Amino acid sequence: MNNLAGDPTCQAEMKKLSERLTEYLKKTGDPRETSREIMWDKWPYYGRNNWKILPEKE
Repeated sequence: MNNLAGDPTCQAEMKKLSERLTEYLKKTGDPRETSREIMWDKWPYYGRNNWKILPEKE
């Protein structure tokens, strides 16, 4: 995989997709965009938190 987030040639497309996502979140009333309380950020996490971190490939 190649992360293109920092690639300057992809910035215009990333901006367009970000605006599209923001528009959709506002249209659907998503609390991340409507400034309402976001309950799932406060719920306790009971899942597995002992994942092994894989070493970086050289």
